[in-house]
Amino acid sequence: MDNVDTVWILVCYPVEFEQNVEDTWTWKYVGKGQGKTTPIHVSRSICFAKLYNKVKEVLKVDSSLYEMEMAYLVPEMSKVPTAPTVINCHNNVKYFVSICKETYLCVTLSKKDAQESR
Repeated sequence: MDNVDTVWILVCYPVEFEQNVEDTWTWKYVGKGQGKTTPIHVSRSICFAKLYNKVKEVLKVDSSLYEMEMAYLVPEMSKVPTAPTVINCHNNVKYFVSICKETYLCVTLSKKDAQESR
């Protein structure tokens, strides 16, 4: 699958985003020594559902216990207060794939409520 129709994406997890005193956004790994980065190889035309499922599979996310959110920081906006872009639709995936060599796919995991998972 290594050709012009594919792309490598670096997935960083688990992360959280924070806004610093200059109002710019950054991300950091959650937990001491718990952060990881892994590459995934996907088609440039991948849709949201396939990307979401591929990331969930590679990271071994248990959907019954965790909510998973994918987001990224737009590289050319690093000096202005632009919040992370959440990848929640095909349009956001298309844009991310076009800039993925300049930024990371950041994955946030949050525990589901006990009642919600029943």
